[in-house]
Amino acid sequence: MTKALPSSDDQSQQCDRRQLETVEFPSGAPRDGCIQAVVATCEYIHEHGEASQTEIFEDLVPEEEYPIGVNGALAEAKGLTPGFRQWWWEKIVAPGLHALPDVEPVTTSETHWQPTE
Repeated sequence: MTKALPSSDDQSQQCDRRQLETVEFPSGAPRDGCIQAVVATCEYIHEHGEASQTEIFEDLVPEEEYPIGVNGALAEAKGLTPGFRQWWWEKIVAPGLHALPDVEPVTTSETHWQPTE
């Protein structure tokens, strides 16, 4: 079930970077890059009403747009994109999404997310 997109007044409260201050990202991963990836994913979820991990991978192309330092560039150059995407999701995006009160997982596997009501 697709949820209604939020009004512009609601959008100012969405994907608040300040909510990510306590999230521990992998050591060696640039914090700003991690936060950008989480915020972009959160915004994508809000823009689409909900989103699966696969849709996010296909549309955000993390190894190109949010490579998190050298990890993404190396993954793409060596053909290791699926492994990078899984690492990007499990170590950066999912922990960040859990810290944001305006999105929630739809499934227990946490591969499908939606805005909270």
